[in-house]
Amino acid sequence: MNKHVITAAVFAAIAVTSAAAAEVNPWYLSGVVGRSDFKINNADFSPLTVTSIDKKDTQFGIAAGYRFSPFVAVELGYLDFGKAKISASYLGSGVNAEGKANTIHASVLLAAPIADVWSIYGRLGAARTDRKITASASGLSISDSEKKSEALFGIGFGYAFSNNFTGTLEYQKLNDTDVSAVNLGFRVSF
Repeated sequence: MNKHVITAAVFAAIAVTSAAAAEVNPWYLSGVVGRSDFKINNADFSPLTVTSIDKKDTQFGIAAGYRFSPFVAVELGYLDFGKAKISASYLGSGVNAEGKANTIHASVLLAAPIADVWSIYGRLGAARTDRKITASASGLSISDSEKKSEALFGIGFGYAFSNNFTGTLEYQKLNDTDVSAVNLGFRVSF
């Protein structure tokens, strides 16, 4: 293959990418709702005797994004991963605890088309997570909170209903907080 053919192929790829990017409205808003799962178990609370753990809750989030091309976007958003609830006993006293996590994140999304209207994408982001826990026993209550910077990962599928509206299905995970979520969402371009 000579260098003229390679040069022509590169310019054709750039032209196609630029034309595709021109068809996509660059700014978008998105929203998600799904099911979060906190990774906790009975051994995490020793020496308490755990009577019940509810580690699944509703997750929701919103974001604003900008597409540089159909394949690369950046987002700034908020995610609320919901709560985990624990009931336990210690020396005959009942203990109730509740932990929750929410985060503000900046993410890069890389997408690849699968078919005309289907795409797959990956997410890599930096998140500032606010984690809170509240525990109560025998009428006394204590709480603690921590803000932490950590990574946010995700992988998802998109279905373009139109040039301006895409439905999504995504798996998301915070690196250190040990919570994940599967959610359904949408993106509206403008």
